[in-house]
Amino acid sequence: MGPSAVQEYTRIIFREMGEIREEAQTEAFRAVGSAIVRTVDLHPNLVALMEGLEKRFGDPGPIVMDDSQLFLDKISELNAHEKEFVLRILALASIIDGKLQRRERELLHKALIISGMPPDLSRIQAWRKAFLVGDELVEAIVLDCLPKPEKGLA
Repeated sequence: MGPSAVQEYTRIIFREMGEIREEAQTEAFRAVGSAIVRTVDLHPNLVALMEGLEKRFGDPGPIVMDDSQLFLDKISELNAHEKEFVLRILALASIIDGKLQRRERELLHKALIISGMPPDLSRIQAWRKAFLVGDELVEAIVLDCLPKPEKGLA
């Protein structure tokens, strides 16, 4: 599964995204950049994901995309809907090479906690496994990849 899978996954994510501010768009680019930095690998699927974001939102301009700490600092400034969008992009960026490495898991854990969600990666792992075995695209696995927010933290 290659760039065509990225296109299908992003189509689902974009469809559910609704209105988001420019700050959330920037955070989506940072999510992909942070995943690239964490894996130290520019996988072709990550290139396709970055191109998909650029096609949807335009050129992000001169922003810092490769600073994971900046990504984590800024995600807390988003509303709950925007956080879900950005976290889905981060989840996709983290699994789209077929792996979920330790440094990616750490980034996801931190981002989920900051976003008021439990750091449970089981749904993201299920998405990765479905992707790896070439299961038919099931929209629910993409839309339900995030743990439910903890009460009072979102």
